[in-house]
Amino acid sequence: MEDKAISPVVGMIMVLAIIAGFMSIIQTQQLPQWNKQKEAEHYKLLVSEFSRIPYILSTGTTASISLDAGLDYPDIPLLINPPDAVSTLKFEKREIYVYSPYVVLPNKSRIKFERTFESYAIELIPHYFYSPKRKLVMEHGVVFEKWEGSDEPIPITDQMVFTNSRVNLFILNSSEKSITAEKFNLKLSPTSYGGEFVTKDVTIITFETEFPEWWYEKLSKIYYVTKTNNSVTVFIGEPILDISSYVIGMSNVSSVQRELEMLVPFHSKVVASVGGVERIDVQAVDSFGNPISGLIVNATVEPSTLGEITQSATTDLRGIASFYFTAKNSGSGYVNLSATHGKTRNASVSVDVLPSDVAIGIIGIRGSGGCMGCCGGSGNNEVTFKHFGGSSLSITTTVTLYVSGIKVGDKTLEECLDANAKLDGKFSEGEEGVFNTTSSISNGDIITLVFTDQAGRTITETTATYSK
Repeated sequence: MEDKAISPVVGMIMVLAIIAGFMSIIQTQQLPQWNKQKEAEHYKLLVSEFSRIPYILSTGTTASISLDAGLDYPDIPLLINPPDAVSTLKFEKREIYVYSPYVVLPNKSRIKFERTFESYAIELIPHYFYSPKRKLVMEHGVVFEKWEGSDEPIPITDQMVFTNSRVNLFILNSSEKSITAEKFNLKLSPTSYGGEFVTKDVTIITFETEFPEWWYEKLSKIYYVTKTNNSVTVFIGEPILDISSYVIGMSNVSSVQRELEMLVPFHSKVVASVGGVERIDVQAVDSFGNPISGLIVNATVEPSTLGEITQSATTDLRGIASFYFTAKNSGSGYVNLSATHGKTRNASVSVDVLPSDVAIGIIGIRGSGGCMGCCGGSGNNEVTFKHFGGSSLSITTTVTLYVSGIKVGDKTLEECLDANAKLDGKFSEGEEGVFNTTSSISNGDIITLVFTDQAGRTITETTATYSK
């Protein structure tokens, strides 16, 4: 009877032992495989979302990326699963230095461009319990996968910053350092974009990187490149520079204060006739070379008697403010432009106003036969002329003398006037001037005086024949 009572107990113990052994095998071998598969599926989704960042940077738009960085391991009865996996998002500094000896501005002038930018790389590190350790790194517009113990990064997205003739730099600003969580709402907001610099010499770009070997091998196929342990230097012949700035962080990101770097007039000089209207365009750009919209630019005319101008204008989406200058009196001066956005910057456009009508005639010629008419000077050969009416001329006006169609010399009006006549800087009605020359003037020669502005355009001319 006792043996019959013991048999069921032994049988039950053996069944439980088999079940326990089976569950142990599942716990130690099958469950890790299941969870490893879950981690692979989760990681694939992380890569897909994280890889959107370079595309967003290339569009110049505000966007948010939701990263479901936590993994819930399935609950299975009688099996022990680890706690939910989380991920860490880190922001690492990457300094970028740009130097170009010559960049061309809209008015065709050239300036040196040299900047050091503080940018950031973004690292996403999932903390899985079963899969090998790895991380995703987005630096300089490329997303890499980096496995622990390996020195070779695996590029997931294409390199789009450097091309044969263009460089598209992305400057990322962030106040974040390191965050560990199950979910991240990453916001990217552009603060400066939409402009470009045309360079006219070799441009040097040095940038810090975690993967100098990869960048060196990649860019050496296009440019001359050097490298150190943590940086790469690229030498590029006359590229177009496009530098965009973004603020990146969690939820509401703090804005970066853009400062006005330059006011760039589209023309360094404007020539108008009395009564005429000329448009003057100026562009406001920041330190990245990108336009600043919504900025108020002020303008004044110097001297004020030269004409009138729109007192202020607001820059459009291209950073351009347009002014209209109405010429009132002939002469030379400047339109002065000024704006403030973090910094105050000034620019000027030279202005020449030509007379709309002017009457100047030759009243005397002294040549080889003596004086004909009213000679105002005392030289051997000279031509005396008089302002009979109309607009005044600036004393910077050029006077050219032709004798029988041959050019013999030119002077400014200032050199032809006496001290009293040029005090006000103008040649006005009733005033006289004398053009002295060492060239011979003989009987029958046709004498011509041509008056031109600083742009070389003819204002008026007068002709007389020497007969003595």
